[in-house]
Parts: sequence; structure tokens; C-alpha cells
Amino acid sequence: MKNLLIYIFIMLFGMSVSAQCEDFSRADKSEYLDADFFFYQARFAEANSILLGLHKTYPKNPEVSFRLAVCQIETSGDKELATDILNLLLQSGNKESLFHLGKLAHLNYKFIEAISFYNEYANIEDRKLSDQVIKRHIKIAELAQELTNKPEDVLVKNLGAEVNSKFAEYIPVITPDETEMYFTSRRENSTGGRLDPNKEFFEDIYYTKKLNGVWSEPTNDISDINTPTHDATAAIAADGNAMVIYRTNRQLTGGDLYITKKLNDKWTEPKILDENINSEFQEASACFSPDGETIIFSSNRPDGYGGKDLYRVKLLPNGEWSLPKNLGPSINTEYNEDSPFLDIDGRTLYFASEGHNGMGGFDIFVTQKVGEEHWKIPENLGFPANSVEDDIYLSITPGGRKGYYSSVKEDGYGGQDLYEIDFIYRQKTNLIIKGWLVDGNGSPVRRNHHNR
Repeated sequence: MKNLLIYIFIMLFGMSVSAQCEDFSRADKSEYLDADFFFYQARFAEANSILLGLHKTYPKNPEVSFRLAVCQIETSGDKELATDILNLLLQSGNKESLFHLGKLAHLNYKFIEAISFYNEYANIEDRKLSDQVIKRHIKIAELAQELTNKPEDVLVKNLGAEVNSKFAEYIPVITPDETEMYFTSRRENSTGGRLDPNKEFFEDIYYTKKLNGVWSEPTNDISDINTPTHDATAAIAADGNAMVIYRTNRQLTGGDLYITKKLNDKWTEPKILDENINSEFQEASACFSPDGETIIFSSNRPDGYGGKDLYRVKLLPNGEWSLPKNLGPSINTEYNEDSPFLDIDGRTLYFASEGHNGMGGFDIFVTQKVGEEHWKIPENLGFPANSVEDDIYLSITPGGRKGYYSSVKEDGYGGQDLYEIDFIYRQKTNLIIKGWLVDGNGSPVRRNHHNR
């Protein structure tokens, strides 16, 4: 299958590829073809790992250099390396570098400079990118300039070295009283200690507990949750006793959502959610409603508006989940929508999007339900909650005053880090009551909404 894909790729791009491969060894030529295939499929992490090695051997090859610079930008890599490469390529006549120099300027919060690069690129007659792409990036830069000039009264704080590491940390899910947190990371002590095709450690779920205001050292020794391949957090129930997690399939080509329950302070073996939630495509993030009777999840199934869309299922009287319903065009766009989170009111939805009016990458938005099935036009949470990098996987404490999310920022420890966010302007006071619900005889009332 791999050889067939490479053959198809050579048929499509063979003229340009063969010209750039003349000085390669046979092994390096094969590597370059693989990297080029990943590059044109926007699988930048996979392409990047190959191109880094090729660039050391062929530092003056323009195609290797150009693709490596783009991959560094798209994977939040070495901005200085990308800038140096693109400037050299521009001096040698590569006008495509102008667009990507614009993206680098944007990532450095130099929005006027970014717009200047985009406009200069727009004047090139034989450019590869369309007017629509250029106009979209100019619009993003203009909005980023506007939002950074009017920052919200929000405090964003890195959770520090107690939680974050040189590896990526993301998807924090937190109990309502903020004392326990589960998150996903790719650390060298991951279960099995294996590397995925991108040469990164497989994902594991980690747990930390807040003691006297300080998070404990995270551990991935959590019952039967972690396996040698990808295991990631997705959602935790309002009572803290059920959790949805993501697991990849054996072929590492997709994944599904599973559910686990906490019994006697231990998590049970995760069970795959049914076919009304999981499909042959990828379902990677989800959230519970406060009553546990609705799950909102993301999926890239083809019946949506494009990319990943948000869907919901409801718990039926027979204990099964309903057929999925797309949340509609007020929320979903032709780009990716992901990481839903429902506030304690069950009607306020936070999610991340690449398609709504944002500052770049994923931004976090908030919307409210109108009636039973409709949603208001989402609002951007503004700067500094959102940035020019990916801001995603927000979990909110009851009432919306504080939250935890993943972002790439200058004060990070490596890759995505976990951050605490305090929406100071909301100034809400919330009361959380913990305990058991009992019947008239004083016996605990047990709910079984999360059995499936």
C-alpha cells in the first residue's frame, strides 16, 4: 500500500521531485519521497522528522529547506531556523517564502509586518496559494491586532514544572472542586516506552492532586487505563466518577472514545462507547453534560461541514445513546471544531475552532444554547486567553470563573503546556456541594448513566 501511495505521488509531483533528487543517494531519495508525501498531506510532524535529517546532509537543497521551514512553522518548532531558511530562499528568488515569512511575523505578534508580507505575496502572478487563503490570513492578522490592543481582564498562569515537562502536556480534565486533575502527556516513562511513527512517545494519561495549593508529582500509574499505544483524556463527569478517554486503534490510523468508572477509588477497565458515538473515522474529544445524560463529541466523519465537527448524543430510557446530531452551522465550520466543554448550567458551551474569527491556529470560543437544539453565534474569549498559537482543551470550573487549558507560549517548558486561566472580569462566587444522594430510607441512590 505504501509503495502504491508513493507511486501515485510520483505521478502527481514527479517532475519537481525528480529534479530535486538528482544528487541524493538512493536511500535519501526514498526518504525525501516519503517526506514530500507527508508534506502534501499536511502531516507536518512526520515530514519534519525526516526533513531535519535530510537538511543536515543537503543544507543547500532548496526543496528540502523550504519544506523544513514550513514544517517548523506548522509544528511550533524553531522559528529562528525557519526565518533564516526563508530569508535565504527569498534572496535566491523563491517568492513562496513571502507567505510563510508572513506567518512567522504573525507568530511573533508583528501583525502589520505579517499583513505586508501577505500583500506582497498577493501581487505575485504565478503564486501557488489562492486569493481566498491570502485574504483569510490577512483577516486573522487584523483580528489578532484588534484583540491584542484590547486585552481582557484575564490572568493566564503556567502550572509550572510540578506539572509541565519538556514533553507535551494537554487536555486537562479537572474535578469541580479543583483538587484532582487528569491530563495527557508524551513522556519518556510512558507505558511500554515506545515511540510512535512521529518519533514521539505514545500518549499516556497522568494524574495529579492539589495538596495545600500545590499540584503533586504527576503519575501515569492509573489502574487499567494506560496501554502501550495512545491513551488520552477527553472528559470527566460532574461527580468525578466517570471519565471518557481516547484510545487509538491497532493500525494507528484512527481512534475511538471509551468510558471508565471509578469504583472504590480505582478506575475500571475502559469500555468502548457504542457505534452511535464511534465510527470508522476519528472521535478524539468529548464532554459530559452536568446530568450525564448528554455527550458532545468531535468527529471528522464525512457528513459534517468540514474537518472535525461537534455532535451530540442523548441517553435514552433504555440506557442506549441516541443517534448523533450535528450541532449545526452556527458552531461548525469548514475547518476544525474540537474539545467541547459544557459548563455547570448545561447550556454554556466552550470549544476550540480554527474556523471562527480567531487569532491564529485554534482559538477558544463560548456560546449558549437557545431552546433545545440551537446555539448562539460563538464569541472569541479574547486575548490573552487566546494567542497566535493553538489554544485548546479548556475545562471550566463551575460558574466559569477559572479554567485549565493547553497552549504554546513563550514561558512554556516544551511543546504544549497546561495553564490555569482566571477570568477576573466575571467575579462570580460558586458553591460546590459534595456528598451522597439518599432515598427516604437513608440508602444511597446510585445512578447508572455512565455504564455504556
